[in-house]
Amino acid sequence: HRVARRTSHVARRMSHVAPPRRSSHVARRPTASLVARRTSPHRVACRINAPMWNFIKHNFAVRGWQRLLYALIFILLAWQLSRFWGNWKGSCGCASIFYVIHAPIHEIGHTVVGLLCSSRTAIVLAGSVFQILTPVCVMAYFAWHKDYPAISLGLGWLGFATSEMGIYMYDANIGQLNLVTPFMDASDLEGDFTVLFRTWNCLESGCRIGEITVGIGYALVFAALAMIIFMLALGFLVPPER
Repeated sequence: HRVARRTSHVARRMSHVAPPRRSSHVARRPTASLVARRTSPHRVACRINAPMWNFIKHNFAVRGWQRLLYALIFILLAWQLSRFWGNWKGSCGCASIFYVIHAPIHEIGHTVVGLLCSSRTAIVLAGSVFQILTPVCVMAYFAWHKDYPAISLGLGWLGFATSEMGIYMYDANIGQLNLVTPFMDASDLEGDFTVLFRTWNCLESGCRIGEITVGIGYALVFAALAMIIFMLALGFLVPPER
């Protein structure tokens, strides 16, 4: 009798329990566009190498104003290279727009080293050393601050400074360039590399050395242009962090 009462009691309680509801959410098969988004190379690369991707995204993302700056630098370097290409041999040589910056630095190098030592070779060589080191220091400064547009501009400047030094080397045994100096009569001057190559007994090889140096300068300018193209392409692939 007790068992019957308990069974009936359980039956009454069970009658008040609502039956389990069927989920109204029906699993849908992923669409082709969803599958394509999930398996895109961009997302796969992010999942596979997330730390490296975040590093690139944080350090190399190109913002809108930087694209404009890269484009302006590219136009400037390409324009100067087109003027320089094939026109640097002659009585007037060829100077880039950067000449107005590193020409005074060249003369300052002669003056500073002349005040510090009496070696003629060191004094003559100092101008070209200052001319090359200045864009290198500019690049190092902007590399420390991760300012990549400025680095590309500095690399182009280094290329033209090297090429213009190559022109002086090429002219060492020819003597066609019109030399300019603020300190003495230019008619009595010899070129820096005329003095240096004569000291080093390689004056006859001046033209060949100059051509190689100009070629190195061209390579540096092309490297700057390639860097700009790479950064612009990377800017379209890697969105900047918000």
